[in-house]
Amino acid sequence: MPLAKKMAEELGMEFLPKLNHTPSYSPIKDEKFVGDYLKIGKNVKFDVNYQNANFKPCGQLWFSPQINWDGKLLGCCVNRYGDFGNVFEKGLKKALKGEKYRYAKKMVLGKVKPREDIPCYNCKYFNNIKNRNNSIKNDIII
Repeated sequence: MPLAKKMAEELGMEFLPKLNHTPSYSPIKDEKFVGDYLKIGKNVKFDVNYQNANFKPCGQLWFSPQINWDGKLLGCCVNRYGDFGNVFEKGLKKALKGEKYRYAKKMVLGKVKPREDIPCYNCKYFNNIKNRNNSIKNDIII
């Protein structure tokens, strides 16, 4: 996390680490370090198990792209289905301009047909919103 924070500062970005939406996808290995770093101390287990889910995670594709600890660009905090490349290997700007990432944004807006190779395709939030109103423009506003 300290390295990621330094990289964010170098890119002029704000660094806002948070607990994973799905703890089993990337479990915390050092609870004390994470608790101290996020300033939640001994409540790490509670926060991991009972945190409130972000029910409009699709907006993170635009406003707060999520990057996993290992550099995988996930797009949002819910994504455990795949990734959009590795920012440590490609760089953040290139990863955000990648074909799959750009397609995902169009797909989420209902501008293109859903594609199985896009992580959002399997996401319950994307599918619930898509099935409800065929466009999620109003739902992605944070």
